[in-house]
Amino acid sequence: MRYKTLISLCIINLAISLTFSNPDRMFNFDKKIIFSSKDSFVTSTFPYNNYGQWERMYCGNSISTAIPRLQIFMSYLSFEINSLTRGWEKVFLSLTINIVYKPFNIELGIVHEYWNESLITWLNRPLNITWTENSLYLETDGTFIFDITELISPSIGELNIILYDYQIEDKMNVLITTKEDSVRKLRPQLIFDYPENLTGLISNQTLLSFTLMCCAFIGFLYFFVKIQERKKRTSL
Repeated sequence: MRYKTLISLCIINLAISLTFSNPDRMFNFDKKIIFSSKDSFVTSTFPYNNYGQWERMYCGNSISTAIPRLQIFMSYLSFEINSLTRGWEKVFLSLTINIVYKPFNIELGIVHEYWNESLITWLNRPLNITWTENSLYLETDGTFIFDITELISPSIGELNIILYDYQIEDKMNVLITTKEDSVRKLRPQLIFDYPENLTGLISNQTLLSFTLMCCAFIGFLYFFVKIQERKKRTSL
């Protein structure tokens, strides 16, 4: 029975450590970052194709010499935030965007339908969308931080976003780095800022200390049980 208790404690300790050491979630005392859980783009040019595993998403519209008709590109992003610690003050969307040849606006919408990263195409793309007034203004290549606090509800479980430039006359595409990119910091992410005095978050240092304390306690308990068993055998 004692051994079962020890094993249970070890499993609980391991589960806690794995839960809070998720590589796609970073903690400190005043901020939390989560990366996109899925991202992809769709295009009217190749309506049957899926691009869920690409390292870049096209966004915008263009007419090229090779394809002399309007090509539309829409980017989709999703973030799982149902386990997010509450109490944040600001939420920011961070995107790394390339090939910005001139000042450019990307419109942002909230998607109200489920979509599958590996299956989404132009033909089956979600159409239940609420377009917001949050226009993402770009002037050059780089990583951009956009305040989207007003779009986040404390009760939301998953945030689905669509990015698109519906100004057809712009005739411009940009490339947005996806979660498949090899450089983690360039992937789409939500940044949650918290009050400086908030103590509800768990830092990496706190997690390490807690894990070490649990291991020490479990080790002490194990040796205590062994000593008690040895005393019993001796008394017999």
